[in-house]
Amino acid sequence: QTFSDWADFLPCNVVDRIDENNVEVDIFLSFSQTYEASPNTLSSINTIIDKFNAESTENEISWSKCFRNIFAIEADILADDDLYLPNQARRNMMWVNGPNRQFSAAVRSITGGDFGKYDAMFLMEGDCMPMKKYWLDSLLEEAEGSFLEHGPFAILGSSDPFVVVKFNRRIIHQTCYIPKK
Repeated sequence: QTFSDWADFLPCNVVDRIDENNVEVDIFLSFSQTYEASPNTLSSINTIIDKFNAESTENEISWSKCFRNIFAIEADILADDDLYLPNQARRNMMWVNGPNRQFSAAVRSITGGDFGKYDAMFLMEGDCMPMKKYWLDSLLEEAEGSFLEHGPFAILGSSDPFVVVKFNRRIIHQTCYIPKK
């Protein structure tokens, strides 16, 4: 569902991205466990990647044209350790173990150099949906503007409340990373 919604809210202005000076963006589909242990998740991931690859070569406007590549990564968290139990936040210090370990594993995987070098990342959790078109362009402009005004930043939150506001429960998390030139 997530990527279907992107047809209504394109991440970027595809026509304007033809400029060779545009920042190239990769998208990583991160799964908390392993694809081998979850055939249904692997099937879903392959469907998304196949659609991305097919649409990126077509002449029609598509969300896939906003990204250079798409990759699937896995965190290899054991099912018993892949916890997200918000109702136990006060009494179980491991209540958010799954998402925390998934985030750490994704950062290690991506910064390990196998996919290239990246200057910045934007984590878009699977339960967040853009609510306006060209949201990726807005994020890139905001990051560049902040960098030019304040220099390098460790964390930058969006000042645009309409970028990601609709919630939809999902297993797969999308994470966008901006490659170094």
